[in-house]
Amino acid sequence: MEESATQPIEIEFKRLVYEAVREGLQRLKLIISDGGYIGTYFDWPQISTLPGCGLPSFYESDFSGPVDYKMAFQGSKPLVPPDELGSFKNLVHFIKTNEDILFRFFPKGMVKRIEGDSEFKHIIDRMIYSFAEELIDRYIHIGNTCEFYEFIADDIYKNYARSIFQDELFVDVYVPILFLKFSFDEIKLAPNIKIQKMDQEFQLARAKIKSYNRGVHDSVLSAATHALVLKNWRINNQNRLSLSDLFSDFNIYANLNMEIEDFFAALRIITGAYTGYAQILISPRGWALHYKANLVPLEGTSINAYPKWFENYYWLNEELQELNEDIITEISMIFLTLNNNEQNSIHIAANRLNLCFLRDDEDDIVLDAAIGLDALLLSENERSETTHKLAMRAGALAKISKWDSKSPYDVFKEVKGIYDYRSKIVHGSKNASKKREITSKDKERIPAPQLAVKYLRAVLLVLINNPKYLNPIKIDSELLLGSCSQDRDI
Repeated sequence: MEESATQPIEIEFKRLVYEAVREGLQRLKLIISDGGYIGTYFDWPQISTLPGCGLPSFYESDFSGPVDYKMAFQGSKPLVPPDELGSFKNLVHFIKTNEDILFRFFPKGMVKRIEGDSEFKHIIDRMIYSFAEELIDRYIHIGNTCEFYEFIADDIYKNYARSIFQDELFVDVYVPILFLKFSFDEIKLAPNIKIQKMDQEFQLARAKIKSYNRGVHDSVLSAATHALVLKNWRINNQNRLSLSDLFSDFNIYANLNMEIEDFFAALRIITGAYTGYAQILISPRGWALHYKANLVPLEGTSINAYPKWFENYYWLNEELQELNEDIITEISMIFLTLNNNEQNSIHIAANRLNLCFLRDDEDDIVLDAAIGLDALLLSENERSETTHKLAMRAGALAKISKWDSKSPYDVFKEVKGIYDYRSKIVHGSKNASKKREITSKDKERIPAPQLAVKYLRAVLLVLINNPKYLNPIKIDSELLLGSCSQDRDI
């Protein structure tokens, strides 16, 4: 429903809402002038600094939150009993008798369950009262007055009204980037995609956004100054309550997840940094589902998309990597290429790279890295002598992208070593630990998991920049057969 096509039912709804706000403000004004006590928000978010890394830390204050004016209307003995307010009762009656609005507030199944059950009928009344009380609370915090002014009410009401009446809503998606520092406030990656510093108001608003069936560590969740921002997404608004669980919509989550994972893969390819995310946040554009005092309206969920060992006091790390504009430019180029790439092998490898950075177990890291290298360096029909072919091709790619000044032969040997270790893991060998470290030409002993991730990053980067070699046969014909005879026999 377009905002310009205002219907009579919307006009009447707005009139009744404004009457409820006006009457509620009048009653609150009397209580405040008489010195009546209204409680405060007892779980109000505050921000301090994590020791070591210096990133934000969230905590809750029991007593220093702002006044929660909703409390005047709630409890067993409210200061302002909503049942005694004619405007509140009129609003409830109007919503209950107009299904076009009723089913925007409540799912049909819930309404049907409550109908005929006197014990639960008060649930709808209470939820509608809460809607009016939340508007009143927001009004006082924004307007700093109990006098009713329509221009203040308009600014608050219009956002609520859109969440009720519009069938399609616009949002910006924020993904806080954990345990990295940035030398800039904002930088654009692509149209409608950027990295942006989260200001104090935004940080406070996100502090308590969690999904309690996906527990995340509080100190990890808070440890971000900047977010990946995906702007101008559309969501369907079937009913207002469903907006509080946007991520149950598989389609929007799947599309978001692809954008987010491509970004973190690009970041890891370029930097090798350990990072991740613990929240996905929805910032409404011109609408609001809920208000909390003067905080920015946000919806969202928490998610475990970071290494589990972050929870083991990783915030004490004083040497976090800092990303500057030059590094972000490189990340942006890789991100755009990944995002627009239709080669399934690239996406398989990028996904496995992301998993490598999230795993706790070294064996899993090696297996993920090997699957990624398989996807990139073996053609679909190759089944025999795969390790030798793959190592040869990795060595050949070193000719066009120097990896720590290693020769193609050095690369070949090290990749062979990685796959020897992988084979021991897959076959449950008791001697697997003997293959865990690989000796470089400089006699340095390097853990195979570390080396496997390094080569997956390197191969992804060279193939993204040289897409013709995504066909492994091209590596053979142009890089191996074309000049391999000039190199040491491998």
